[in-house]
Amino acid sequence: MSASDQTDVLEAVATLSDKPEISDERDAGYASESETTDQPEFSAVEEILPTSPVAPEASSSVDVPQDDAYTKFGPGPLTAVRFKWTTRRDDNGDYFVHETIGESSYPLVSGPMTKEAAIEFVDDREREARRRFEELRSEMAGGEIGRRADE
Repeated sequence: MSASDQTDVLEAVATLSDKPEISDERDAGYASESETTDQPEFSAVEEILPTSPVAPEASSSVDVPQDDAYTKFGPGPLTAVRFKWTTRRDDNGDYFVHETIGESSYPLVSGPMTKEAAIEFVDDREREARRRFEELRSEMAGGEIGRRADE
C-alpha cells in the first residue's frame, strides 16, 4: 500500500465521521439507547474501502499458464519460513522449478528438465521437507532425541 493510498483511506474515514448517518428509523422518530449516546459511530471497512485490496503480483518470471503450473508448499506453521515450489515452462518447452522460502524471497531456479522430471523434483523436495519437518517436530516434543546419536 503506497503512502497516497494510506492518505486516501484516512481522508475517507475523516469524511465518513463528519457526515451524520440518517437511517429510516431515525426519520420515523425512533432511536435506540445506543444511538442517543454521544459516542462516535464507526463504519464497516467495506464502506471505507470501496474496492477490495489487491494482492501483490507475483514476479513475472513465475507467471505460468494454469495448465502447465504445478505448485506445492512445504510444511510448517509460519508462512515466512515455508517452502514453495513452482514449475515454469519456457518458450522452448523446457521446465524450470522455482524454489522459494517465504513470500518475498528470490527463487532458486533448477532446470531445464522435462515436465515429468520437474514434477518429480517438486514432489521429492516437498517429501524431504515434510520428513525433516516431522523429524524436527518430533525432536522438539521429546520423541526421538537419542535417535540422531545412534544413526
